[in-house]
Amino acid sequence: MTQTTNESGRTMVEMLGVLAVIGVLTAGAISSINFGVQSVRTNMIFNLVEETAQAVRDVYSFDRNYHSDASKMKDRLCPSENANVLPDKCDKTGTHAFIATPYGKLEIQPDAGNGFKIVVNNLPLTVCQRLLDQQWTTVDTPAGNCEGETGGTLTFTTY
Repeated sequence: MTQTTNESGRTMVEMLGVLAVIGVLTAGAISSINFGVQSVRTNMIFNLVEETAQAVRDVYSFDRNYHSDASKMKDRLCPSENANVLPDKCDKTGTHAFIATPYGKLEIQPDAGNGFKIVVNNLPLTVCQRLLDQQWTTVDTPAGNCEGETGGTLTFTTY
């Protein structure tokens, strides 16, 4: 007598194998997406620093005396809600003019010398390191610390 088996569907082991493959592919995709988002944010900060430095130079193109009117610097950079000279919406509620970034804020401050500083706070470690390694054209190479998971601070001084 011959016994016939009627198989329909997959075994549990085959289904677990399929789920494992799907899990590995999904983890790789999520990692790639996170890296891409972080790269976009890093490039955004890079562009904001470059454009802000140029905008500040344009505002002070006649006198280049950034520290002579430290109390009025934010008023010159953010004269009103509709008349920003900075590359993005600027806020002057604090001591200095600043622009919001994905990680915190970018502050524009007069320097003790004859220049100005752009300070970026609360940068994640990887973003901070990438910005330190960038080739800058409109500002000096940044100084600062990139320690801890967050809280890295970079200062760009320019004249």
